[in-house]
Amino acid sequence: MKTIGNGSFFSCKITKVNLPEGLREIGDAAFYACRLKEIHIPNSCLDLTGSSHVQLNLGLEKIHLPEGITIIPSWFACYCTDLKEVNIPSTVKVIKSSAFEYCKPLRSINLPEGLERIEKDAFNYVSSLEEVVFPSTLKTLGGEAFAYCRNLKRVYCTATIPPTCED
Repeated sequence: MKTIGNGSFFSCKITKVNLPEGLREIGDAAFYACRLKEIHIPNSCLDLTGSSHVQLNLGLEKIHLPEGITIIPSWFACYCTDLKEVNIPSTVKVIKSSAFEYCKPLRSINLPEGLERIEKDAFNYVSSLEEVVFPSTLKTLGGEAFAYCRNLKRVYCTATIPPTCED
């Protein structure tokens, strides 16, 4: 199997999935509204087409993204209200809109050097987030990217020229 198509497991009651090395693509909403607890995307899978891949997995606590991925899609893990841990690989250039919106228990994120753009609402309502360090490579910060992060106490920017903030 090289591809998991759009909506393949949409709203299934699966709690565990073993994605094999060699998988190349996960389609739009492939695991939308399942009951996954953890997902480990193999390093061979660098194509996350569409959006909402694991959105609304209410019990999802951990996501492992592959090194080599350059974009985290829109609504990727939106409304994963139990998400506590996600890695952002060093190869990611763009975090699309609402990618981690409403992932309330996510306490920390490591934004890697090389990240250039965080789109609107990307981390909106991540209410447990306490600190954000923007890498020196960040050029654009979307509107309300960190809105309603009620426990956010510290924001650092390592760039000599701060990113452009959009409405």
